[in-house]
Amino acid sequence: MSVSADTVAIVVHAGASKPRPVTSEFIDAIQSVTVRQLDDGTSTFQLVLDADQPERDASDFPIISGATVATGNRLKIAVELGSSQRGLIDGVIVHHELNYDSSSGMFGFSVIGEDLSFYMRQEEKAAEWPGRSSAQIAREIIGNYAQYGLDTKVVTPSNDVTPTAEQWVRQQTATDLSFVRALGRQFGYVFATRAGKTIDSQSVGYWGPPPRDGTPLPTLAVEMGSSTNVISLDFAYDAAAAEAFAGGSRVDANTFASSAVQSASTFSLAQFATSGSLSSPLLRKRRFVQPNLSGTLAGAYADALAQTSARSALRARAVVDGTVYGTAVTPSSVVDVRGAGKTFDGFYYVERVDHTLTRGAYTQTIVMTREGVGSTT
Repeated sequence: MSVSADTVAIVVHAGASKPRPVTSEFIDAIQSVTVRQLDDGTSTFQLVLDADQPERDASDFPIISGATVATGNRLKIAVELGSSQRGLIDGVIVHHELNYDSSSGMFGFSVIGEDLSFYMRQEEKAAEWPGRSSAQIAREIIGNYAQYGLDTKVVTPSNDVTPTAEQWVRQQTATDLSFVRALGRQFGYVFATRAGKTIDSQSVGYWGPPPRDGTPLPTLAVEMGSSTNVISLDFAYDAAAAEAFAGGSRVDANTFASSAVQSASTFSLAQFATSGSLSSPLLRKRRFVQPNLSGTLAGAYADALAQTSARSALRARAVVDGTVYGTAVTPSSVVDVRGAGKTFDGFYYVERVDHTLTRGAYTQTIVMTREGVGSTT
């Protein structure tokens, strides 16, 4: 079970190049912090500041005219629960908003930004990648952003292919971000930049399968007396979510021989459900329509379609008080749910977390998924 935290605090570092701790006056001006973390995609943040603190002069608001939150600056946010710290986002400030509320007579200044993948979508490129596998390309591209403090973690697919120049040469006509994500989709992979464990840790660019085999976080408990730590919990199961290739073929580029392509009917990742949507009688079936893919990649693409569609068939949304739960949940974690009955209890993969912090309060909205119903625990 979870262990509650006595206190919650916000930690912020900001700066033009290397983020540094902000002043206590800046922390005092924070009205709210919202961070949306995704397991596959771009995470975002928004700080709402009291623009009248400290008192402004006749020319401008100090919090706006100062250099701390200028657009283009780096910004890092962490949350402290008791003595434990967890990094929430490492990103770039890209947007400002100034709002006036006549009821309070106060100005609010919003600082909005994205995670470090922002730098990867700044330039569309035309490039060739001869003699490299998908994993090699992903590792090289992500490594080019180490200057922003981004480490690289790439998991090589078992069915990856390294083509010779005579077979084919991969072409990039997109931003690095779009291209890396496209390379991963053919294996059912995710890509995201993730904040380090603490405010001083480096972020990681992760390219690989959804890591569903991690140590579970503290249990989310409902209807369990004093152990209940959830404000609300909702479930939705789509028995027709999964789809698979059940026909079609590819043509070998050298021999011109035709071979059938079928999707795997079993869930290859860590299984969290006893009754998965890939075995549902409502499974949707498609025909394979990419005949020019190589044999190995054709099989990988077919399996990726089934895996990706099935793994979110059951979705759960939990709202928790962070100080009661005692842990900052992050995407790609595994969470155990208890008290909702054998159909919906069990392990879930965390797909998204919205962290909302105001003075003395911390709420987490957690979106969790798995491939079907029935607990394996």
